[in-house]
Amino acid sequence: MQVIRDFYAAFARGDVAAALAGLDENIEWTSPESLPTGGTRRGHAAVGAHLGEVAKQYQELHIEPVGFIDGRGTIVVLTR
Repeated sequence: MQVIRDFYAAFARGDVAAALAGLDENIEWTSPESLPTGGTRRGHAAVGAHLGEVAKQYQELHIEPVGFIDGRGTIVVLTR
């Protein structure tokens, strides 16, 4: 759970490298295809590039976690 909290805190600071630091090197990140930045990326380099592009394309983006639910293997993050 702390890894996910740290991820959101680092992303909010704009520190993509720190956001990725706690995540598995073989991470697979999927965004809805309906978004301009949609698709699936694999690995730190691809996911980091994607997150950087999201931050650049959506400069006003602010994601604030308001709750974390431990689903025993799946963590759900409620955001606004």
